[in-house]
Amino acid sequence: MAKPRVGIFDLTSCDGCQVEILNLEDSLLDILGKIDLVNFRIGKEVKEEGPYDVAIVEGSVSKTDEIERIKKIRDQSKILIALGACATHGGVQANINFMDENEVKKAAYGEERLTENYDVKSKPLSHYVDVDFNIRGCPIDKHDFVDILKQLLIGKIPKEKHNPVCMECRYNENVCQFQKKGKCLGPLTHGGCNAVCPSNNIACDGCRGPLEDLNLKAGLRIMKENNVSDKDILNMVRKFTGIDNYYEKIEELLKNGNY
Repeated sequence: MAKPRVGIFDLTSCDGCQVEILNLEDSLLDILGKIDLVNFRIGKEVKEEGPYDVAIVEGSVSKTDEIERIKKIRDQSKILIALGACATHGGVQANINFMDENEVKKAAYGEERLTENYDVKSKPLSHYVDVDFNIRGCPIDKHDFVDILKQLLIGKIPKEKHNPVCMECRYNENVCQFQKKGKCLGPLTHGGCNAVCPSNNIACDGCRGPLEDLNLKAGLRIMKENNVSDKDILNMVRKFTGIDNYYEKIEELLKNGNY
């Protein structure tokens, strides 16, 4: 029986999530024995064209040519997985959506590379194509990657957790960041990380993205009741997310006091 053909690709990103895959070491070798890895830029020199049984894509769509590339990958793949914060909801580079593009390019690349062709707003994969599953985080939890890939290999459809980070804080008996006068995006953020940051006394910064079925007003109300300013909320929200209208919706709710 032929092994599943798996391709790992990257768009605009730092490649940190792919590095986490390499950091699996012996566990990665075990997986490689069960798949035909036909594309993995930072781990394999030879690349093969599709079709692919599973395509795993890191990075956000930030250039016109990346729009065509992700559509081609989608067309050639039975299953498409978004890998990491950039792919699932835009990532840090989505900040360019809210800033002066030339100033951002100048800071990132210097005067001599101002023509770098980042010519569309930075968006998650789902803005352009259907995504079958998300592996969240910045970077991903490498053990999530192993678990999800193993489920797919045995024909099982993975299920995402749909709870806020706050729920996992309660499970871990953490003292709430708000009780310590901190600022935290836990009420608005997709769980599944076992509240790793708050469990280490670091406030959640939203790297796993906003919950799809979020009670946004309730989340904002918790933050405002704990004296988090509108400016701080907006700065935290935009750090990772380029999802259509999410930032703008929060901005409007805060402006109108409608929460």
